[in-house]
Amino acid sequence: MSRTIKLKYPKTKDDLRVNHIKALTNPDFQHYQLTTTGKVKFMSQFLGKSEGFIRRIDMQDLDQAIIHCFGLYHNMQLKKKPKKEVTIAGKVYELVNMERPPVGYIMDTDASDFIEDPVRLACLSYIPKGTTYGEMDEHDNLLYPVKDRYKDFEEHFNLEDFVNLNAFFLLKLKKSLRLYILRARIKISLRRLRLRRK
Repeated sequence: MSRTIKLKYPKTKDDLRVNHIKALTNPDFQHYQLTTTGKVKFMSQFLGKSEGFIRRIDMQDLDQAIIHCFGLYHNMQLKKKPKKEVTIAGKVYELVNMERPPVGYIMDTDASDFIEDPVRLACLSYIPKGTTYGEMDEHDNLLYPVKDRYKDFEEHFNLEDFVNLNAFFLLKLKKSLRLYILRARIKISLRRLRLRRK
C-alpha cells in the first residue's frame, strides 16, 4: 500500500497569518462545492505549497483540512477598531492615526492594490513604535520603508488583526467617499444657485 503525506495546517484562528488571506478571499473558493482541482488549488495557495505536493495528500485529509480552514476564518471576531499596537517578530508597531492620517499615508494607500497585495495594507498602517510615518534622515532617505518589515508582516501578522484592520480601513474609505460626494453635491448646488441669481 502506498503512503500519503500528512498535511500540516493552522490549528486555531490565532495561527492564521495575513498571507492566508489570498486563498480565503479568492472568488474561486467562495462557494462550498469545490471540485477536486479547486481544493488542490485552494490548499496550495493557502499553505504556500506546490500543487504537486498537495496532490500526494489523502483525499479525506484534504477535505478535512479545507473544512477546518474555512471554519477558522468563519469564527473570526470583527471588532470596531484595529489594535493600536502589535508585536511582530519581537518588534512593536503602532497604528497610524487614521483619524488624521499623514498625506504620505494617503498617497501610499491610493497607489496600492490591497486585493493583489494585502500585506501592504498592514505594513502601511503599522509603523515602528515611536516613529513618524514617512520619517526621513538628514539626506532625505526614508528611515522605515515598507520593504524592511514586509517579510515579517507576511509571515507573522495575525489574520484576525488584519481582518479588523481591513474592515476599519474600508469603513474610513467609505466615510471619506461619502464626505467627498456630499461636498461635490454642495458645490454643484451652490453653482446652480449662483446661475439662477444671474
